[in-house]
Amino acid sequence: MANDFTVERDWGPFMLRAFPDGNAGEAALTDAQHRLLSAIAAKGDCWGNIGNKITWLRRAGLPTDRASLRVLLVNPDRAADV
Repeated sequence: MANDFTVERDWGPFMLRAFPDGNAGEAALTDAQHRLLSAIAAKGDCWGNIGNKITWLRRAGLPTDRASLRVLLVNPDRAADV
């Protein structure tokens, strides 16, 4: 489903699997991390006004807004600016 209302059950837990140490801001993205973040950034339903996604993104050490996540995706060899 992957949307704002399902983040607790679907893409939030995937986020922690992809970034288990919560240090996304410290290293370049792997191919798998890039694919996951690309899918989330591309799906508008994940970026509504429900705030629970922010907690999951912070726990992974990632930017909490879509625009910043997209910047990270076009510069995958650079660490995230959180």
